[in-house]
Formats: sequence, C-alpha cells, structure tokens
Amino acid sequence: MTISKHSILSLWAENLKKKNLSSLLDLYHQDAILIPTFSPSPLHHDGGIKNYFDNKFLPVSPEVIECKQEQVATLNTIECHTGLYVFKTESGEQEARFTFIYKEGKILHHHSSVVG
Repeated sequence: MTISKHSILSLWAENLKKKNLSSLLDLYHQDAILIPTFSPSPLHHDGGIKNYFDNKFLPVSPEVIECKQEQVATLNTIECHTGLYVFKTESGEQEARFTFIYKEGKILHHHSSVVG
C-alpha cells in the first residue's frame, strides 16, 4: 500500500513526537539518504540514520508543531514535498526548511536545514 505524501510527513512527525525509532525508520526507503537538521554530514540507511535519530535528535524531545509553505511536485512515481516546519524541543522552537523525496511510499531523500 502506498501512503500519500501528506500522510508520510504526518506519520514522520507523529513517530518523532512519540520517539518511536522503529516506526520512524520504517518510513525510510532502504536506499535513503538523510541530510539532517543538526548534523553536518549526509547519512545513509546503513545505520547512520538510526544513529542520528537515536543519539542526536530524539534525545532533545523534538515535536513538529507547524508545517507551512508546503509544495508538492510529482514526476512519474517520484514525489517531492518541500516546505518549512517548526520544531519544539527542550531548548525552544527552531524553524527549518525540509525536502522529502518519496518513492514507493517511502522516504528516499530527506533534507532538513535550520532557517536563520
């Protein structure tokens, strides 16, 4: 079953809030690349993505509290979902740009960068 693009972002945000690492990782394609918000290096689904969420991002209790300026473009079976999200963490709020590229109902590429 293919999950719609907005459902993938919603599931991603929900699993992030719940700190559900296993379900969060299940949203990523086996060949996924993550360019994370709070780390300088691209990560792959060979353990790098898990390590980032488990050790760097989930410990600050992130929660997506707002998504805005969302745009979606589709080319054949690939969808590109872009916009801004606002995270609430233990240290306050942080706005970041995002790009998700979906393939086969999974996140193939995820880029997130702090605004400002």
